[in-house]
Amino acid sequence: MYSPDITAAETLTGYLERLDLRGRALEGARFIGAHMRKVGLEGAKLSGARFEQSDCGATDLRQADLEGASIFGGRFFHCDMARINGQGLSARYTQFEDCQLSSANLSGARLREVVFEGGQLDYLRAERALLLKVSFRNPRLQAAEMMRAKLNGAFLIECDLSEANLYRADFSGAVLIKTSLSGANLEEANFTGAVFIDCQTDRIDWSGVQR
Repeated sequence: MYSPDITAAETLTGYLERLDLRGRALEGARFIGAHMRKVGLEGAKLSGARFEQSDCGATDLRQADLEGASIFGGRFFHCDMARINGQGLSARYTQFEDCQLSSANLSGARLREVVFEGGQLDYLRAERALLLKVSFRNPRLQAAEMMRAKLNGAFLIECDLSEANLYRADFSGAVLIKTSLSGANLEEANFTGAVFIDCQTDRIDWSGVQR
């Protein structure tokens, strides 16, 4: 991998392939219309960074600091984003395809019209997050894998969690509005104090669910 001299707040465009940016201080960097392939960003400091209409594939973002970053449009596919710090992150009109987001911290994030398709979302943290028209799906497994996810205190508006595996997920104090949970696995999930408004809850076994 090539290790270029890239500094914080720099604007990156065009094709970025096989770059080694692991652990770099890239706060406020701007990825505008970038086509990223196999870029190493493990542990990179990307707080306040902007990704606009970028196409990011097979990139390593494990444990990267994306606090307060913004993502507009574009897609991330086959990326490893396990254990990222995405507190307060903002994402709009973005697709995450077959990405590893296990134990990712999206507490307080604001997601609008975002699609998570495939990949792993177990132990995802999204406490107090705002999710508007966000879809979680896995065509191959017929269910999004969200075991032990934490969405306590979150607001979910017109979201799609149908058929999702929410084993031991925590939705305590969450507000769900016009959100589909149809056919979801809620075994040992916690919905204590959660509010449901016009939600789809058919084909759900509520036995064993904390309410």
